[in-house]
Amino acid sequence: MDILEWYADGDGDGFSGDESVVLACSRPDGTAPSSDDCDDTDPTVGPPSLWFADEDRDGFGAGEPIAPTPTCDPPSPLAQPDWIGLDCDDGEPTTFPGAEEICEDGIDQDCDGEDRPCIAPNPECSDYTELSDAWRNVTWEYDMPRCDNILRGGWYRVTGEAGTEMLDYAPGDYSCGTHAPGWLDGHPDLDLGETTAHTVCYDWSGPGDDCTWSHDIRVTNCGRFYVYDLIPTSWGCSGVYCGHAP
Repeated sequence: MDILEWYADGDGDGFSGDESVVLACSRPDGTAPSSDDCDDTDPTVGPPSLWFADEDRDGFGAGEPIAPTPTCDPPSPLAQPDWIGLDCDDGEPTTFPGAEEICEDGIDQDCDGEDRPCIAPNPECSDYTELSDAWRNVTWEYDMPRCDNILRGGWYRVTGEAGTEMLDYAPGDYSCGTHAPGWLDGHPDLDLGETTAHTVCYDWSGPGDDCTWSHDIRVTNCGRFYVYDLIPTSWGCSGVYCGHAP
């Protein structure tokens, strides 16, 4: 490992204005890799910078540099240095690097290049198993008996060719690739992060008996998708959780 030069960082901003050198293989506490800080007593002042106009006065500049040469002193009172980052929308004062991001509003407030999706913080919204089998989709015609009696209990997300949600209406028996398709008795409409109990019905006997068997599961709204706390079906090899893409 190479021995490197480090410089005392008096204000803790990651830049040093001290010419004295500390030799070390890794960065010692309280040091910086360069000694070009314009003011090592002020953590808001860094090295010589290109300066940019800050039209919306949010503390970050944008556009073309005011002058082509890096300097320590700003060329105007509202100019901002490049080392703190550049604004991605200099006409909106609530949009700048590090701003609080509002999910899925079509605006990139924190300038990280994307509008953050709304995902609930619930553990099940990041720790789930995908149900993506094409035969789970309500459009799949019966071809052989399938069952979820070996399904392990836990949280599941309907995705891929299975659809985007659990089916929320009675499809009739011999649907979803099995004899007794399982469907939600209406899909719950939940707030972000909300969890509720809901009934799953299984259609076995045809018209007039769309809910031959039933049991409750839990459903959570994760924002862009729902997850379902499922259990193994317990009446032999015929019951399957159905999906669709509403």
